[in-house]
Amino acid sequence: MQDDLGNLLKSWQPDLPEASDFRRTVWLRIEQTPSARRMLPILEWFIRPRVALAIVAVALVLGGFAGAATAERTDSATYLRSVNPYARLR
Repeated sequence: MQDDLGNLLKSWQPDLPEASDFRRTVWLRIEQTPSARRMLPILEWFIRPRVALAIVAVALVLGGFAGAATAERTDSATYLRSVNPYARLR
């Protein structure tokens, strides 16, 4: 039984397409899907240098505002309250 399986595996030749043909076929299938056709104009718009730069700038500004809004205050009174146990009672 095991010899039969070994002989079968030795004689088996996979029918694989050429590597370049396989890649081309895969990309053609992806491009032909309806969702890819709908998303392509949007993605082309986002990769324009000016639009990409504007998106990065807006993300940085919004990130700065979010960081400033959620950051704790770092004034001396806050530090003293954290170090002095008696200052916490006030």
